[in-house]
Amino acid sequence: MIAAVARCAPWLRRYGRALTYAGRDQLAYPAALLTRGVLLVIFVFVFNTLWRAIAGGDGQLRGLTVVQLTWYLVFTEMVELAQDGSIAYGLVRPYSYPLFALARALGQALTKTVPIGVAGAVVALALVGPLPGLAAALPRGLTLLAGALLLNCLWMLIIGITAFWFESVLPFHWIHQKLVFIVGGMFFPLDLLPPWLAGLAARLPFAFQAYWPARMLVDPAPELFRAALLGTALYAVALGGVALTLFRLGMRRVQAHGG
Repeated sequence: MIAAVARCAPWLRRYGRALTYAGRDQLAYPAALLTRGVLLVIFVFVFNTLWRAIAGGDGQLRGLTVVQLTWYLVFTEMVELAQDGSIAYGLVRPYSYPLFALARALGQALTKTVPIGVAGAVVALALVGPLPGLAAALPRGLTLLAGALLLNCLWMLIIGITAFWFESVLPFHWIHQKLVFIVGGMFFPLDLLPPWLAGLAARLPFAFQAYWPARMLVDPAPELFRAALLGTALYAVALGGVALTLFRLGMRRVQAHGG
């Protein structure tokens, strides 16, 4: 066991440095972080106003209060606004490009998440007050939020690798983003959809990037956490396999054309 850890140590240090340096780079651009925080404040204010109007006198929508819905949006936007959709290539460097790019993307996302989350918490507190039960829900919710960041970074990696075959990968990024918006529960919980559609959407990978982490934080349930964690892990393995396969196919394409 000790020998195995020792063999992995250089590998862990290499990609750990990539993650750390990527996070440090983000701190060099405080204006960009501030802009994302302002966007979150605007989103939360607009949707809070909308939900108050729709909920009416009882202040609930499908069993969720306006307080829960407002905080739900804060948590989903923490993940989405932490991503920028950019992938930098380094195919000739002495490391595994997929792992390097994934480490950098995670470093950037984790660094952005904290200030974005602080901005969202401030505006949610101002609009609706504290979220009941948040302290107890944090361990499970933050675990799923970390998984959501990983899934999002894996999608960005896959989309970036498709540049082997397509001149522009931005359309794929936009498609993925809209799927997270619509069937991933980005702006509203899937519980507000018709039951048949909500059940289907909740099983898609996009729901594990937005709906499940936020739902666990606003309305924790241990049995749902186990299912959400398992789904996150399975999709992470599947997306990681897709990324590695596409990268190897792309490298063969480069070599076959004398690149």
